Amino acid sequence: MITGWGGPTAFLRSDAAYFVDWSMAPVRPGEANASYTPDQRWAEPDMSSAVAALRAVAADPAEAARCAGRAAHPAFHRAGGGCR
Repeated sequence: MITGWGGPTAFLRSDAAYFVDWSMAPVRPGEANASYTPDQRWAEPDMSSAVAALRAVAADPAEAARCAGRAAHPAFHRAGGGCR
């Protein structure tokens, strides 16, 4: 599971990842990664979308395993959306 924004969308296909909805948000002060500056923004995951993705994995672990297998195979690394 990962937000559907940024670098991973360039190489993960829709059937090889569980993409979580997101919205742009300012980087919060005090975040662990000191390389961020206060004027930067990042993709903040949508919690209901993340919960739905987790529930999809819990409801069908066999499909989640197939999804992981597809993500691990280099031939499947193409732009996409998510396993669900």
